[in-house]
Amino acid sequence: MVMKSLFLFISLHVLSFQFAKAQLAGTLDPSFGNNGLVITDIDSPSQGQNIVKLLMTDDQKILAIGWYHNGPENPNSSDVSLVRYYTSGQLDTTFGTNGIASHNLSQEGVLGDYIRSGIIQSD
Repeated sequence: MVMKSLFLFISLHVLSFQFAKAQLAGTLDPSFGNNGLVITDIDSPSQGQNIVKLLMTDDQKILAIGWYHNGPENPNSSDVSLVRYYTSGQLDTTFGTNGIASHNLSQEGVLGDYIRSGIIQSD
């Protein structure tokens, strides 16, 4: 009886220790990127870079979609951008150009390309 109680106590203690080591909600995961942070410069100099959605691909990569102001001379000029990361926070350099795909979707003289959302399709 004492042995069963001791085993149960040790098992519960180990279990509670594992839960204590789990990531707390609202805290950075230090194993992601650089102490929980990833900063990727899409275009420099830029008047702003915006991520509007993060998606997880079927092969467990992170796809950040958004847009950026592509020139300091006109803050209304923007292009869409997609950035793909591994779950470690490192850029997936097999995607686009070194992990970044930027596109001008509008006609010449039309200034703003914005993306507001996205989904992952099977094809």
